[in-house]
Amino acid sequence: MTRRQHIFVWILAAACGDDDAPTSGSGEASTSGGDRSTTGDIGGCRADETQCESSSSTEAPPTDLPPTATCGDGVVDDGEQCDDANAIDDDECSNGCVGRCGLIGESSFGLGTGESDAITSITVAADGTVWVGGSLNASGNGDAWFAKLGPDGDEIWSRTYNHGYGIDIVRSMVPMPDGGVVVAAVVDGPMDRDIWLGRHDANGEPSWTTLIDDSDEDIIVGAAASGEQIVLVGGVRVSEYDTDVRVIAFDAEGSIVWERLLDDYGLGTSSRDYATGMAVRPTGEIVVLADVEVDYETIDSRVIELAADGTGPTFDVAPLPAFTAHQHNGCGVAIAADGRTYAAIAAPRGAIGSMYRIFELDAMGATIRETGAEELGLEPGGHRCTAIAIEPSGHLAVLGTRPGMTGTVDLLEVLHLDADLEVACYGYRESRSLETLPATVGIAPDAAKLYVGGGKILGGAVQPWLARFRG
Repeated sequence: MTRRQHIFVWILAAACGDDDAPTSGSGEASTSGGDRSTTGDIGGCRADETQCESSSSTEAPPTDLPPTATCGDGVVDDGEQCDDANAIDDDECSNGCVGRCGLIGESSFGLGTGESDAITSITVAADGTVWVGGSLNASGNGDAWFAKLGPDGDEIWSRTYNHGYGIDIVRSMVPMPDGGVVVAAVVDGPMDRDIWLGRHDANGEPSWTTLIDDSDEDIIVGAAASGEQIVLVGGVRVSEYDTDVRVIAFDAEGSIVWERLLDDYGLGTSSRDYATGMAVRPTGEIVVLADVEVDYETIDSRVIELAADGTGPTFDVAPLPAFTAHQHNGCGVAIAADGRTYAAIAAPRGAIGSMYRIFELDAMGATIRETGAEELGLEPGGHRCTAIAIEPSGHLAVLGTRPGMTGTVDLLEVLHLDADLEVACYGYRESRSLETLPATVGIAPDAAKLYVGGGKILGGAVQPWLARFRG
């Protein structure tokens, strides 16, 4: 089949409507229902299919193909992204006439009434269950919100947690072997920011909770399972001018097994260091991406590997070359099943804004290959990487955005990079309504879907929003 590059634009109008907000008691998890609006198979196209054409609409498209469309007849009708006239579902054009990188559908969770409700965490379990979490204004404050979804984004159950003092946000979710989940959230305490962990079973019933409150600023970047342990990576404010990266391991009951501060950098006791990403190898090693303040004008993004028991580091490298007074910003780190490690790092590029680079590292942290927005063929305009993840196929999924004139998301980009860090598939979605920057991506274990989460204006408020792309 002849390879040909296609670019597609999806323009979706914001839906309107009033939603009933659930309530939750202070310091307690509660069940939340709420309405959810969903659009069907829309937008998108793969990079290398000849039977494909652009689609653009100012209204949310219908959930079904038009009556005149016949998927599988070899003709690209209205509502189809492609049509290759075969019955193979996992080739370049699916049996639903959706191309590679095609947008399958979107869901909005009309639960809160706040100005910044959004999905900030997405994790896909081995059985295809999609765990999403974030924040919503359900009780007058910003409550931590988390939900269990089916593969098509249908809600199975959802819960909220309100610590009682301000804004609470879910930052990471760890699926457990019994079908339950451990939720990690940053919560407002009476005087500071604290860390809350809660274990819930497959039906959403709470098993235990743990609260960490030992500084005036405790933060979370991510959490993941490492053997029998749950590893949390974040930060802690040691003093007014000193913030350190912190790694904590918990057992299955929420008790701390060990804790490690990464504080041997740059300005020493006056260094503001922040974790920006984390991942765990199949063998248990913990890889942390951190922005380290080297001096008062310089921030390095470093990739640090610790042993499963927190000792080390095995390696500690700064892949992006340093230059005078630079400000690097880590985007994310991901680990393939065969041990390949990827790190995405952004750096300001003057008038064109931030551009990012992606590095593949070997077992000792040395760079094997790298690529960037320029090599990937992205047009200048301040492209920002927001998350990366490994697909079951071994491809690296990169989620990025290009901001609009007023700080809104103007362009949502989804790239799939092969083992040579070349574009295997590229898609994007153009927005004409305010949407917060998508915070994360989740990859389905069967490689059929890529989930993107953020927030979108609905009924005058920003609501949690989830999009499903074909892998």
